[in-house]
Amino acid sequence: MQIHEIDDQLSVAAQISAEDTPPLAEQGFRSLTCNRPDGEAGDRWLPKDPG
Repeated sequence: MQIHEIDDQLSVAAQISAEDTPPLAEQGFRSLTCNRPDGEAGDRWLPKDPG
């Protein structure tokens, strides 16, 4: 996964998977924002899903 640092408080990346979250936490990321509109994700993993 390629992460683009905007500044020391904000980074952006493409769609992540549930498997990406533990390494992100280990790197110090504390929050995730999903910019997908409700219902758009279809069968894709969303941060609110268990995992």
